[in-house]
Amino acid sequence: MNDFYTFIITACINAPMIDAVNVYETNRRYDDTLKTIESIKLKVPNCRIILIDNSTLPLTNEQASKLSKDVDVFKQIEPNIFTNFVNSVGSKGLGETYIMYEAIKIIEENDLLGKRVFKITGRYWLADSFDISFYD
Repeated sequence: MNDFYTFIITACINAPMIDAVNVYETNRRYDDTLKTIESIKLKVPNCRIILIDNSTLPLTNEQASKLSKDVDVFKQIEPNIFTNFVNSVGSKGLGETYIMYEAIKIIEENDLLGKRVFKITGRYWLADSFDISFYD
């Protein structure tokens, strides 16, 4: 077993506006994802972070470059018939399921299974009260 904690961050930073489904604008989604990464690194120095983005619209080179530098593995899901459909109807649950499937493959391929695996969405961050020693 590896002596680190694995964090999976799921995101859809550049999401299309679909009626009231997409309530967060792209810039806020991007900034919140950066804050998510920062909160994990601050609270859990001994971690490996996997970030998977399922954006319908491609990330900018600047966005992708910054995110890649801030995490251990960054993957942008290539749009396909399934992801395009899921994103177009706003089915967050199906999108999350697909992203988690990709995350498990990344964990296996890169030996990133840590002492614990945490999943967090890119618009949330670890609370001030989060204490990783609780999970030892």
